[in-house]
Amino acid sequence: MDDDSSVQELILYAASAALGCLVLYAGLRHLDPNREASKKAIENKKEIAKRLGRPLIETNPYEGWKPIKEALYELVILPLRRPELFSHGKLLGPQKGVLLYGPPGTGKTTLAKAIAKESGAVFINVRISNIISKWFGDAQKLGFL
Repeated sequence: MDDDSSVQELILYAASAALGCLVLYAGLRHLDPNREASKKAIENKKEIAKRLGRPLIETNPYEGWKPIKEALYELVILPLRRPELFSHGKLLGPQKGVLLYGPPGTGKTTLAKAIAKESGAVFINVRISNIISKWFGDAQKLGFL
């Protein structure tokens, strides 16, 4: 009988110690002065990770753009996938970039995302207003870069 009561006391002490630790942990987390800042930092980290993620976009939907796709493959995707082909000589050097222009809604961004995915690069969509402002120092306050 003495054995059963000592086991019950041991279980009671262990349960009370665990409960005390949980209450202390929750209290300290609630009293943390940097709690809001750390939550915002985690949200920003998730947003950046989402922006840097590779989208599930392919160039297959652009079947009507065959000449454009072939040109982009030769100019962008091939140098990124096979850089050894462009390492000899200056005449066949890889392109520094491609400018896609046109009215809104024509698929420029989607095509750029598809090219980035196909070439294994990361697509980062940056708005010009995040970089440049008409007021001196205003864009630097945003801190996106």
